[in-house]
Amino acid sequence: MSVTKVRQVNWKEFNKRSDELLKELQKTLLPDHTDEVIAIEVESGGYVLGKTPTETALKFWEQFPDKLMFLVRVDGGAVVKYHDRVRR
Repeated sequence: MSVTKVRQVNWKEFNKRSDELLKELQKTLLPDHTDEVIAIEVESGGYVLGKTPTETALKFWEQFPDKLMFLVRVDGGAVVKYHDRVRR
């Protein structure tokens, strides 16, 4: 029987650190990488860039296996947008 280790995450701290790192990285990445996606490893501050969320996530997991990622566009915009329409 294998045991899975459950990671305890302070989401408030994770979000705060993610925002701080993104703001610092934007100073060097903008405007050249505005439309790219960035995945940030919050503990180390390491990151990877990609053209799509999937490409970026795969690069991230290759470089930072078993780590949590903060995934967003370099300009801070949403990576995925959901649209819903009301059916009548």
